Amino acid sequence: MSLAYEDKPEWFEYFLNPKNHQPGIPLDMISYHFYAIGEIDQNIDIMQYTFFERADGFINSVRYIENIRKRLSPNTRTTVNEIGSILASDFASKEIPIPDEYWNLSGASFAYVFLALTRLGIDVIGESQLVGILRNFQA
Repeated sequence: MSLAYEDKPEWFEYFLNPKNHQPGIPLDMISYHFYAIGEIDQNIDIMQYTFFERADGFINSVRYIENIRKRLSPNTRTTVNEIGSILASDFASKEIPIPDEYWNLSGASFAYVFLALTRLGIDVIGESQLVGILRNFQA
């Protein structure tokens, strides 16, 4: 199962409950991901607060989901297989230059989420688009 961070964590309650699966079929791993994104009118000075506020919300959702997993399906492993950030300007109809400070903000938010997930005992944690090309998420 793979869900994006904006999905409802309550859905995991249903999915992780063994009675909702055929007997004898193990639930090996769940997967979900997170992208920090600011608002189109935010500069980096403001966006940094938005990124970390959204990261905190995601981390709280992970904590909630992990508690469900431990209770209903303790042998199921967890991966957060995409952690990344996106500039809201990437959705603009014309290309807008990426501010140099964005790269520091993106790296800092990844490190922040990575460390928090490590503390929560997440089994596998991965970066998104580490070797991708800019703006290819729209393709």
